[in-house]
Amino acid sequence: MIAFDYDNTKQTGDFTLIAAGLLRDDSLRTVVQISLFTDARARSDETPPSGTDRRGWVGDALAENGQGPIGSNWWLFERAKQTEDTRKGMEDGARRALAWLIADGIVQQIEVRSEWVSRGFLRTHVALLRVDGTWERFGFDKLVGGA
Repeated sequence: MIAFDYDNTKQTGDFTLIAAGLLRDDSLRTVVQISLFTDARARSDETPPSGTDRRGWVGDALAENGQGPIGSNWWLFERAKQTEDTRKGMEDGARRALAWLIADGIVQQIEVRSEWVSRGFLRTHVALLRVDGTWERFGFDKLVGGA
């Protein structure tokens, strides 16, 4: 898989370039980052910040065999206040966005924990138990509330 890297400081992500071209990544980091930082379409019970644009990835329209949408609802919290409800909502959104890893038999277990690390920044810790019994752990900071 081609490596994708999220920059916590700049709050952006991109493919990783090396002298020979694109860096390859055999860890689950890239699929976790795509799952968390791609905007999932807002459900009918979720209110987008704009009030109307429900976003979502256009490729979801082509999904087959019950494949769920790609991405998370984290974008819905971009203007949210730094509250316990926001923390829990983003933590739950991460679990939903990563659930496909269990459904597809890539991991056995997913653990998600989040915490406020500074004004307006939520750090989400993700631990994945692969089917071979090894754990992979990642941490991502997300700007919340435009602080």
